[in-house]
Amino acid sequence: TIGDKIHVMEPPQQIAPSRRSMADPQGDVAGGGAAVPEAEESVLPVVLTIVPTTTAAAHEPPPSQPLPIYFRPDWTAGIGGGLWSTGHAMAQYLETPHAAQQLQHLAARCQKLNVLELGSGNGFLAAAWLALGQHTLRNLVVTDTAEHLPLIQQTLQANAHLYQPTTTTEPQQQQPRVHILEHWWGVFPPRETTTTTTATLSSKTTITHVDDLEYDLVVGTDCAYRSELYQPLLDSFLHLMGINPQCIVLLGCTMADTTPAFFDLLRNNGLRYQRLQPQQLPLSYQGHSFGIFVIQKANGAVA
Repeated sequence: TIGDKIHVMEPPQQIAPSRRSMADPQGDVAGGGAAVPEAEESVLPVVLTIVPTTTAAAHEPPPSQPLPIYFRPDWTAGIGGGLWSTGHAMAQYLETPHAAQQLQHLAARCQKLNVLELGSGNGFLAAAWLALGQHTLRNLVVTDTAEHLPLIQQTLQANAHLYQPTTTTEPQQQQPRVHILEHWWGVFPPRETTTTTTATLSSKTTITHVDDLEYDLVVGTDCAYRSELYQPLLDSFLHLMGINPQCIVLLGCTMADTTPAFFDLLRNNGLRYQRLQPQQLPLSYQGHSFGIFVIQKANGAVA
């Protein structure tokens, strides 16, 4: 297992100008501002338990107990190695009735979902999707730059109970297929020239390019935290929506970092967005400076 505790560590100041860490969801990291408590006060439970009843089929009984998610941050992997509050908020949002309703609506239209995570970092949010997606996911493709892939793989292997059959009578094909790929936002190399790092954890079927699949849902948290990332991130959105015009993006943002220029860029490139209302977020995150946005083509289907 990954362990029974995680230690909240302060990220390098020059990398994360104002993203919120789990040390203080309301405080800034800028200037070393998110003070890390000492000794035992700096330790949070590593196991987030998720009850996957919200996305279960109506005819199936709820699970007897919550599903644990095992996770340990690793800052040596880079900025994505830590557990940021926006990712934690997104994971908790997935348990809400509103998220359940939206996912059931989308899954009914698509049968089972192909989901892509951009900028996964540490694999924590991917594990949360797997905990809730036993009945809705067909493929989960988890991406980041190469230095983050070992940590993603470690996290997902530690949480194999979320996507591998638990009994010999449970068909493998009913479980989500999990793929880990390297992806730089906005970069989609030609098939004949690409050399990409890939791993497949739950199926012999391997995809070697992010755009090998048509995605129903693209997700990410704290991706638009620097202005120089806006255009590459948008380019990935547009490329994937070009493959499936009905693709929907679910993006979590720390509003102090994501400026209005990002949303102007979306609108100027034919995309529309809607911010979830505070009451649709987990109670512990209502009133904070986090936002979860639904983004899609302006002429696309309504989510």
